[in-house]
Amino acid sequence: MPGNDGLLVRGGGGGGGGGVASPAPLGAVLFLTACFSAVVEQRTTAGSLVGAPLLSFGIFCVLSNLNLVPATHSVYDLCWSFLLPLSLSTMILGIRVVAVGEERRPDLNLLGETSGERSSWQGLAGPMGRVGLSFLIGAVGSIAGVAASFRVATTSGGWAVSLPRGTAAQLAGVITASYIGGSVNLFAVASFVGMVGVKLAGGSSLLGALAAADIFLMSVYFSFLVAAHKAPFLCRVFPGPGAPSSAVLQQPDGIGEANQPNAVAATPGWRELFGSTAANISTLLTIGSAICFFGNAVARRSPLPGTSTMAITLLTVGATRVLTRLAPGFQARLSRTAPFVATLLLNVFFCSVGASGRWVEVVSVAPAIFMFAALALAVHIAVMAAGAAVLNRFFGAGLGLDDITVASNANIGGPSTAATFAGLLGKDDLVVPAAVWGTVGYAIATTLGVGVWTILR
Repeated sequence: MPGNDGLLVRGGGGGGGGGVASPAPLGAVLFLTACFSAVVEQRTTAGSLVGAPLLSFGIFCVLSNLNLVPATHSVYDLCWSFLLPLSLSTMILGIRVVAVGEERRPDLNLLGETSGERSSWQGLAGPMGRVGLSFLIGAVGSIAGVAASFRVATTSGGWAVSLPRGTAAQLAGVITASYIGGSVNLFAVASFVGMVGVKLAGGSSLLGALAAADIFLMSVYFSFLVAAHKAPFLCRVFPGPGAPSSAVLQQPDGIGEANQPNAVAATPGWRELFGSTAANISTLLTIGSAICFFGNAVARRSPLPGTSTMAITLLTVGATRVLTRLAPGFQARLSRTAPFVATLLLNVFFCSVGASGRWVEVVSVAPAIFMFAALALAVHIAVMAAGAAVLNRFFGAGLGLDDITVASNANIGGPSTAATFAGLLGKDDLVVPAAVWGTVGYAIATTLGVGVWTILR
């Protein structure tokens, strides 16, 4: 499932699967669910443990499987192509790089390093190096997962998971590309290996069945990443370099305080939040939309694939630096508004992801293809965790849970989802590395996918 860099079109102008089909009511339901999830997270103990993104995902997944909302719709595509990069842009705009009279926050530089890390961390060169190493482990895990799936599919005899060797080789190449650089590579490799137009025994399209399985697995995978940061065990196993482990998903500044029961009196009221900050919200969305427009324009003229997220990230970082230097008061006001806007947009995005999770339809169409992709994804996750644990234990790599999950997201989802996920974690210094390595994945995944297909066919 790509973001703005390679939109996986899941529907036309209307919806697929019944339920609310008109764009306006569906959009209203999306934002209502996003707001409801945010309120539940802030006001209830159970909601704070689960988190608003996972609540949004789960609610829309249930609504979709009950056929109350469509599984595919152009509104969902808009969430991927516009709201996701816009949430990334607004999130970075809210980072207070230098606050006068306050302690300096981690600076957003191209390497994602802080000055403290440069002097104290003697291993990898800061977040850029840690995310890069994790990304490499994830790429190896994706190839290992595809190899395992190919082995099972071609040696399982008459089981439901068995596939002809030629078809299994095609799937191996396509999934390799998708699980290293995002789904935009899926269609490029599918065309190269001749998967387009191939029909299954029941008359369904092989590529369509794989795309459906990919969409469903990505929705489950994204929710898994969010849930992983709620697991104290994983936070203890992968604490990161010189940082205390955290058992809760971090929110951008200005959001976490509102979730604390003792901070209710310090939070702004409804009049202040939606009245005096209305101009800030409008300005924030205007600047973010303009940056997304120019970032996409730069990407269209770039010879490298999947560069829009990188362009948007760098443009936003530059704009944040300029605002901090020339108008620190204005940027400070934006930093108070940005977390609210970015979190709401992310909740809407997770709603659209949850709508794709129609497990009955995916499993019933082509169980062998679904199991092929699911096993590859499971092995990727296992190799990522095991590889990071080994490097930390014996080589002192210092790979934290944040580094691992952001890099895995860059492998599977691409730069848009990875960079936005880093912002969701409150890890400002991982945003640029996520965009960089996600873009690297886009650039190399097609070649690797074709290579795997050539070897296995």
